[in-house]
Amino acid sequence: MAALHLRNVPISELIRHLWDRYRTEDPIVDKTGIAFNVDLDLEILFTEPFETARQELRKKGLDLVKGSQRMKVIVVRPVGMYY
Repeated sequence: MAALHLRNVPISELIRHLWDRYRTEDPIVDKTGIAFNVDLDLEILFTEPFETARQELRKKGLDLVKGSQRMKVIVVRPVGMYY
């Protein structure tokens, strides 16, 4: 099985890999509170279902869960139209 090997990287690198592979309907947001670089090995094929990634992350003490939060976004709109 292919693996994802992350060495001495911020957790945002994991988030980027997950987003690049899965492009979920909802954005993936880091709520781990991890403020230091990590080493992480995941035995996963990114052609497998999203649930497989979740199971692999759970082995490492992380989880992917649905949630909600207010967030700032950049909006593309016609000139002169304001929200």
